[in-house]
Amino acid sequence: MSDQPVNAGQNQPEPNAVPVTGLDAVDRVLAEDAAVSELPVNERAAAYQELHTELEAVLHQQPGSLPTGLTGQ
Repeated sequence: MSDQPVNAGQNQPEPNAVPVTGLDAVDRVLAEDAAVSELPVNERAAAYQELHTELEAVLHQQPGSLPTGLTGQ
């Protein structure tokens, strides 16, 4: 009998895979976030601030323009 779980390796995300939310604006920010670690250390804070601003803009959109799961309805 094997010590491995029956479905080991199935439905497991890649270790460094960029998550996909299905919301294009958020997915773009997440893809950019993955690249921040490649920047020089002294440029990362500004890059993260820019990504944060982009995510805030998504959250401040009118509820009718967001998917139902993000509006709480």
